[in-house]
Amino acid sequence: FLTQDRSYFTGTVKQYFQSEHCVLCDAQCKGVLCESCVVRGAPAYFALSTRQRLLERKHDLLVQHCMRCSGSHERAVKCVSLDCQHLYTRLKLERQQRTAREHCLQGGHALNDAAVANFNW
Repeated sequence: FLTQDRSYFTGTVKQYFQSEHCVLCDAQCKGVLCESCVVRGAPAYFALSTRQRLLERKHDLLVQHCMRCSGSHERAVKCVSLDCQHLYTRLKLERQQRTAREHCLQGGHALNDAAVANFNW
């Protein structure tokens, strides 16, 4: 049933899939970090950067495996085996790395903004 009013189409797909939870404590918030994590400051940024670093390490180990398997000496492995479980794991880790990098950048900006706002000039 369609009506002439199409106001329900005003949102984008990203709005519906974007999380409204803190990436560290899972509390509801509008940004990457909730207020209680922003107040924590350095430990919150450390947690974000550690998460990013661990994903990078997992990805590096997997890329090394793929390089050995394919006989490649380049980090840009051109694996075409659709049966290889490592191919899909590597692609998943690359997506997780991008997300962790974005969270680290956005969380860093939120922490920096909070630090500047709380600084006594």
